[in-house]
Amino acid sequence: METVRTEPESTAVAGWAALALATGAALSLTIANVLNLHANADELVTLGFILGWVLVVWATIVGAAVVVQLVRRRPAAIEILLIVAAAAVIAVTVSAYPLFGSGGASA
Repeated sequence: METVRTEPESTAVAGWAALALATGAALSLTIANVLNLHANADELVTLGFILGWVLVVWATIVGAAVVVQLVRRRPAAIEILLIVAAAAVIAVTVSAYPLFGSGGASA
């Protein structure tokens, strides 16, 4: 028997993926920042910042794709909640760990 996925389920899964990527980015950047302040592990700090920013970019890409899908149809409440949560995590992460300027990864 063939399993057929419906569009709302796939959008919800993509919403979960965006939220997971955003959370992973926040954790990676936080750990890199803590290591930068308290340890002498330059390689791990650099790796943590690079990984965190790659995850931020992918979370944004997946989130944007989900928003495009949600605009095309009437979304369920959980789908809206997931994308709003992912956007909030991305916004807080980007504002807490700016790529350039004061507190940036280059500091």
